[in-house]
Amino acid sequence: MKILPVQDRDGLAEFIEFPWKVYANDPSWIPPLREQVFFELSGASAFSRYGRHQLFLCEADGQLAGRIAALINPKLVDGNGNLFGQLGYFECIDDSGIAAALVEAGIGWLRTQGAHQVLGPMNGGAHRLHRFMTRGFDRSPFLFEPRNPPYYPKLFEKCGFTPAHRWFSYDMNREGAASVLNQYDRILTRRPPPGHLEPLSLESPQEATARIHRLLDPCWSDHFGYTSLDLEEFAEGFRGGLSIVSPGGIAIYVENGRDAGFLVVYPDYSADVRALAGHAAGWGKWLGQSHPKRAVLYTTALIPEARKSSVAMASVAYCFRQPFAEGFEEFIPAIVVEGYLGRMAEQTREYTLYVRSLT
Repeated sequence: MKILPVQDRDGLAEFIEFPWKVYANDPSWIPPLREQVFFELSGASAFSRYGRHQLFLCEADGQLAGRIAALINPKLVDGNGNLFGQLGYFECIDDSGIAAALVEAGIGWLRTQGAHQVLGPMNGGAHRLHRFMTRGFDRSPFLFEPRNPPYYPKLFEKCGFTPAHRWFSYDMNREGAASVLNQYDRILTRRPPPGHLEPLSLESPQEATARIHRLLDPCWSDHFGYTSLDLEEFAEGFRGGLSIVSPGGIAIYVENGRDAGFLVVYPDYSADVRALAGHAAGWGKWLGQSHPKRAVLYTTALIPEARKSSVAMASVAYCFRQPFAEGFEEFIPAIVVEGYLGRMAEQTREYTLYVRSLT
């Protein structure tokens, strides 16, 4: 077994291509876009202006068997100001020895950067892909869902990682969505929110992106792993998703003339993205032709002073009402904290972010 630090473009190409070996027999896998991963790891992204990373490959019996990235986001610190390291872009065959070698190589580099704790998997921060799926592998993947082989969490746990935070998703049919919506609407009739939800015009993507960007810090500062992003970095990660959102799929909560929150719902174009086979050139060409049956209720976010029960409820109700009116048959309230829907629905998927102390 050999650990190989990635030092040139050839190594980066092997690093990017390796997941196709791990998921070769998984027909439900949604391949990442090679061009996007190259952009993130080649030094071209906005994150590269202040973040740093080291990539590692593992070779066993003359074949590549795993990869990992050790990353530092200097903005991501604990309550005492100590630096968090990150391990991300992890892919590995089902071999605890190879996983341990990769993890230790990454941790060795993170120690030299002054990290006191390590989060994983995390690809730079909460604005990038992070978390393992830990439950719900029998469910079909949705677009932008963290997805991995079921054995990945165990590999990390054997390396001394413990859960730091968990999130959940729900799988619902029209009947279930209608039940939640009806219950919420009855409550909202008695206790309407003080503000209103305003569908965001997508005619100018730059203006839409800037308006949401202004809400990120007020809404997400207490989200685990979140760090402040400038407009350019946010736009890099948001523009692809923005391009596939239907009219009305993004709304701003306005109270007393002030933007105080936002929400995002999008059609689940997972089959169309899977068909791209990891090539970005065809992104969005399916619009107007593909008609997915499932909608993803991706996020609702409010500034702290707007987190009144009726406001949060109105936002969630909008997330159901919009795709319900468009005729979607399935609904996924996605990657939310526990208690998001209370007892109204069953959590069907779970995601976990892990941590390990280096002190």
